[in-house]
Amino acid sequence: MKSRYLVFIGCCFLIGCTDDSQKVIPEQQLYRYVNDRKEIVIPANDRIWIKSGASTDYFIQKYPEIKAFADSATGLRGVYIHPEKDIFDLVNRLSRDPEVIYVSPFLLNERGQEFGGLTNQIMVRLKEGKSRKDLDHAFRKYEITEYKENKYDSLIYTLTLKEKNAIKSLLIANEVHETADCFVYVEVNYLLIIRVPGDRGE
Repeated sequence: MKSRYLVFIGCCFLIGCTDDSQKVIPEQQLYRYVNDRKEIVIPANDRIWIKSGASTDYFIQKYPEIKAFADSATGLRGVYIHPEKDIFDLVNRLSRDPEVIYVSPFLLNERGQEFGGLTNQIMVRLKEGKSRKDLDHAFRKYEITEYKENKYDSLIYTLTLKEKNAIKSLLIANEVHETADCFVYVEVNYLLIIRVPGDRGE
């Protein structure tokens, strides 16, 4: 059974297909914060996301684990891999590839439903009375390549990380959420799946 989906990040959309039978990797537990509550996210072991300007052939020839792509004009691709491979090892190796902007596992939520993925960006909102100085201090030990202030709200920033393994974006966001008290929220700029209206997954 196939189902169509849209992936939304900023202004980018990716249309693809998924198989309803999900295989997941239980060894590494990942979580995110939703309204200060921990919510488990589960990496699927048969799909990943890659943001890159390189060709599909480049990745298929270099990484035998990869078996198919759902291409996008934006450079964001859904990538299907052979499910017996080590997803974390593949993500780590791809993150060292000079052609990769960022790479993320395909994620399921704690109910086993398709969730989306991660990027190399973290979004934060400072508490009232806090400043850019507090933001800089909270992220002082991480390599941030860009701090972008929201043009409509000076308390909101989007931070771009030098790190290309997007799992580390989630780990950093969680760590800052747990240790800094100057933010309303600290969260990854997620890739979110949006179901096509009228699709019943048939």
